[in-house]
Amino acid sequence: TMPLNFEEPETKQEKSEEDAKRKSRSPFGRKKEKAVVAPKKNTVGGKASSSHRRVFTKSSQYFATFTVKVIKATDLPGKKSIQPYCQIYLGSTSFATKPKKKTNNPEWNEEFSTPVDRDDNFSIKVWDMGKLERNVDIAKKIPPLCKKKIPLKDFARKGNLDHDVRTISMVGGGSLEVEITFTINIPVPGQIHTKTFSYPSWMSDRYGVNQVEPDMDSINTGITTIARYTSRWLLNQRAIQASLQKDDDEDEEEENQDIPDGLMFELIDISCCAHDKALELVVCYSWNQKEEQKDDDDDDLFTRPSILTSKLFSVATKIPKKKLYEHKGMAAKSYQELFNKVRSGTEEVLQNAVEWAQENQNGYSSVYKLIPISTPHSHHALLWYYK
Repeated sequence: TMPLNFEEPETKQEKSEEDAKRKSRSPFGRKKEKAVVAPKKNTVGGKASSSHRRVFTKSSQYFATFTVKVIKATDLPGKKSIQPYCQIYLGSTSFATKPKKKTNNPEWNEEFSTPVDRDDNFSIKVWDMGKLERNVDIAKKIPPLCKKKIPLKDFARKGNLDHDVRTISMVGGGSLEVEITFTINIPVPGQIHTKTFSYPSWMSDRYGVNQVEPDMDSINTGITTIARYTSRWLLNQRAIQASLQKDDDEDEEEENQDIPDGLMFELIDISCCAHDKALELVVCYSWNQKEEQKDDDDDDLFTRPSILTSKLFSVATKIPKKKLYEHKGMAAKSYQELFNKVRSGTEEVLQNAVEWAQENQNGYSSVYKLIPISTPHSHHALLWYYK
């Protein structure tokens, strides 16, 4: 006979709690506790951190013309089935060779040329096309096979280069053979020029997929970044001035040397141009010849006073009307197109002002200020000059 059970039967809740205790005591029933993932720092409303992003530059006159011929690569890291291609970054411009199939020693023999500034970098990255095509996670970053960054000031110190063949040891393994032609542009005295630094004001979301509206931290980071780039560029102009004067002293006897005497860099103005999709700083400058001081004559006391005059240049925006007030998140490619249209509109109106100043150089004594103005509908440049 079985003993009678006078206790009340267990409820489902009590039974599940008892089973959980029993499993916790058993080594086979234990489960690993999930680690608590801390939220990402510098996130505002689910947005990505307002970290430093790439700065795009544009000049009306560049320091030099850089031509590179990518000949071949040797002993690239990776399997024999890789499909390597080489990507070249020069300032705000990038070029890419055609991919080669299943080889660690590809030969490209492709040539690229672009104007550059002295503070730009010559960056090289070799990628595996097959690995990039197999990647289905757009938020996952695929590292390059190898890479290398060389400041262009290293080439500037050596002067002009004509079809200079050299082998570059890549970071990550392998080497790259290139042929470089570096031609320095000599400034023309009296002409005004502009240098524009552009920064994407919108930022990526926390997944790195779409572009979302900026917050205060993102805007502060953008303004600080382009201001730092501007300061570094101005320091490079001082180095260019010293190098031109040095070359002039050393090469006075050469007939092909066309550097004017006493070239001096003159800063006219620095202006900020803020748009919904981009932040921009515009530097207006010129190269002038240092004139010898002359004795003051009595007639100089009765010179005609200079009159400050302005001229406005305007260009309509290139952004479609449907996207003028787009405030929703958008794909990175779509935002990049809008950002480039803002940049091209600003550069077009600045170029119009610079061309007018160069064509009418005899109609004014000096340029006082060039102010860029951007609105969602238009781009403007207000040129102030002395008659």
